[in-house]
Amino acid sequence: MSDMNEAQMDEWLNKKLDELLPTKLQTIEESRTPAMAIIATKGTLDWAYPPFILASTSSALGWDTSIFFTFYGLLLLKKDLSDAMVSPLGNPAMPMKMPFGPKWFQD
Repeated sequence: MSDMNEAQMDEWLNKKLDELLPTKLQTIEESRTPAMAIIATKGTLDWAYPPFILASTSSALGWDTSIFFTFYGLLLLKKDLSDAMVSPLGNPAMPMKMPFGPKWFQD
């Protein structure tokens, strides 16, 4: 091999790469574990369920799963969640207070 010139060395190297690379890439692809990253941005109870349900489901399926807690989502990491509330804004299960109309309609 020491008596090869640069062109011969390049040709030999390209030939070896063409032989070995496809099988190596296939081995890596077959052994790859799927991964999922979830971002939790809100700290209310109604927004706590989606990231936790998605994370537990993907983990049960064998995926590498991580949840990134940002801004108000950090509140979900506390042990005591007694001060966590359900957001009434845009929640169909919560009645909306109306600023106008009869008194019974406003409550």
